[in-house]
Amino acid sequence: MTATAAEVVRLRHRVGELEAEIKRLAAKNRELEQAAETSRNFKASVEAGHITLDLDNWGTSESHTPRP
Repeated sequence: MTATAAEVVRLRHRVGELEAEIKRLAAKNRELEQAAETSRNFKASVEAGHITLDLDNWGTSESHTPRP
């Protein structure tokens, strides 16, 4: 079975659409991977005591005091 010229054009157009979608999804995946890495780094910093989340004293000098 041979494709007609119109079918070939339609399929090539569809391939282009799918390639663009793959490119968009790959960029979104990279963005999500970066966000996940940032989240892991933040969590590790909090657990290590490098970042404190003392919201009761937010904006006071106590909020900048490192944990013992």
